[in-house]
Amino acid sequence: MLVCHSRSAQIMGVPKDNILIIENGDVVELTPNSIQKGDPVKAGVELLDNSRNGIVDARVLKERQQLAGDGVVTVLAPISTDGKMVAPPRVNLRGVVTTAEPRKMSMWTEREISWVLENRWKQLSRQTGPNNFEVDWIGVQREIENGLSRRMRRELQVEPLILCLVQPAPSGTRAYIPKITEEQNFSNRNRNNNNFHKKSNNNHPNSSNNPQNTQKSPKVSQNPSAETATEDSFEGRTRRRRSAVTS
Repeated sequence: MLVCHSRSAQIMGVPKDNILIIENGDVVELTPNSIQKGDPVKAGVELLDNSRNGIVDARVLKERQQLAGDGVVTVLAPISTDGKMVAPPRVNLRGVVTTAEPRKMSMWTEREISWVLENRWKQLSRQTGPNNFEVDWIGVQREIENGLSRRMRRELQVEPLILCLVQPAPSGTRAYIPKITEEQNFSNRNRNNNNFHKKSNNNHPNSSNNPQNTQKSPKVSQNPSAETATEDSFEGRTRRRRSAVTS
């Protein structure tokens, strides 16, 4: 709209150098011979709350809008001071309209916490002694909140307000193995076992499939008298041949 107004002014004879297109917060400085932009000032929509401090900060206003629109997600993450997840996180959803199951939300949270501990822990912690660590817990909370917010926006198309609370645990506490890691290890073991069985079957083929190893089973006659007669005739022929040779 402002561009159209500037074109109309040019058609009416106003020089192009004397036309400025500005936005809310821009300052225009006028002199007898020139017109130019100055330093911008803070401008925008502000919430006035007379019962408290007057003007409400923009961050607070955004959080209120998120609460009203998409609800809130709270996460409790037990993490030791040496950078290990010592228990499964607790995830609570309030006012979030979603079809995701609680198990899937817990799995997503475990992935985000594991990623932060693997890729951001060195920047957020510092070792001051053999078992002493200084950790920026606020930074850890923000990293987890940002990661989970991106995942929910990508997977569920919602942007709830996410509050992460980290429960510190002493260093040396036994680490918790996430469910996704257990499932991957179990699938890898099954895959290795299947490959081992296939290799063993290839190295030792079944005798039934090898035509050289097949043996014909002797036929068993159901008539014992016929077998006896055959044996007698065979012995008789042998005796006659032997007698013929000796004679």
